[in-house]
Amino acid sequence: MKSSDAAQLFRSGFNCSQSVVSVFAEEYGIDKHVLRLLSSGYGGGMGGMQNVCGAASGAFMILGLKYGYGEESESYKKPQLYKIIQDFSREFSAQNGHLRCYDLLGCDLNTEDGKEFFKKNELRERVCVECVKNSVELLEKF
Repeated sequence: MKSSDAAQLFRSGFNCSQSVVSVFAEEYGIDKHVLRLLSSGYGGGMGGMQNVCGAASGAFMILGLKYGYGEESESYKKPQLYKIIQDFSREFSAQNGHLRCYDLLGCDLNTEDGKEFFKKNELRERVCVECVKNSVELLEKF
């Protein structure tokens, strides 16, 4: 199952975004290494800023592969893509409680207190792994 594979990738050291996109590489005929490079800056809520969850950002990239456009003549696809991303975001938030990394974790990972809270409460496993798995499961549904 893709969600379990993504969770294992996350546990092995890839960030949340990389873990989500990696499991769709074969399906879209894109090299895993390229997808991992592309998504490497989205972990920790976009470069560690704790904005939109990296697992959700990775999902947005995959939704772009499926529903997006790459030519000016295809720009008519933009409203549909944006609606799908908005729908995904609503479902992700309903399942996980929030869309923003900071809100999901309830701590600031850019402070020592926040890092300690994160580690002490095992949030990587309890929250981040679940967000990775949920993102993949939602993508399979979409």
